[in-house]
Amino acid sequence: MLRTKRGYFPLLASISAVLFGLIALAPSQMTMVGLCGTVDPALLWQILRLQVAVLSPVSVFIAWALMVGAMMLPLIAREMDHVRQLVRRSAVPLALTGFVLGYLSIWVLSGIYSLPLALGLTLGFPSESGARYAALGLSILLALVWSGSPLAQLARNRCHKPALIGFGGLRPLWGSAKFGLRIGVYCHLTCWPWMIVPFLVPDFHVTAMVIVTVVIFADRMSIPRVPAWQWPPVFEAFASAWPFRSTPQLGR
Repeated sequence: MLRTKRGYFPLLASISAVLFGLIALAPSQMTMVGLCGTVDPALLWQILRLQVAVLSPVSVFIAWALMVGAMMLPLIAREMDHVRQLVRRSAVPLALTGFVLGYLSIWVLSGIYSLPLALGLTLGFPSESGARYAALGLSILLALVWSGSPLAQLARNRCHKPALIGFGGLRPLWGSAKFGLRIGVYCHLTCWPWMIVPFLVPDFHVTAMVIVTVVIFADRMSIPRVPAWQWPPVFEAFASAWPFRSTPQLGR
């Protein structure tokens, strides 16, 4: 498959950019974030009933799958390289297909509760008190607290556990698919609250999705460590990239 000297990340980032473009060009009522973030909570259930009447389950599935693909594909370049190293060259396309399908299936299934949870956060605040911003702030706080928790770190550590993929026949497909399912489960456990945030942004939904994707990417790239309460890894990642951070002076 298409791979550069930098691995699969350029390919995955390009696919992600195309998917973000499709989401940006789609009518707002045909996107998942169009169901939240821009409506009065008092009218939310009426609008949802209308959406269900107008949109088919297939349309909802496609909208959620586009969102998941755009946000989650850049996270698995490292794992795809790992899969590629474990199988014969002729089995690489089959193994990578199994891995990607297994990984994305977990995130697609997570839509069963992500949207209702986002709606629940919105409905928890009356419209006259600035529900959109209160729910958004609560969702970001929830994501930061979870990211710094021992459970999130435990799941983050499991994301770094290598795979065992068999040789011959369809074993590369099944082995890589099981690896994709496992990585999907632990990646989801690590990052699940962040997926709710774009639903609750009043405007600039695609921009919010891109920002959340960067945050999740920084979180997933953090190194394994002993599970304990800590600052969210995204803070550490951004601090290390800050050009004006202080550095120790030698000889003093």
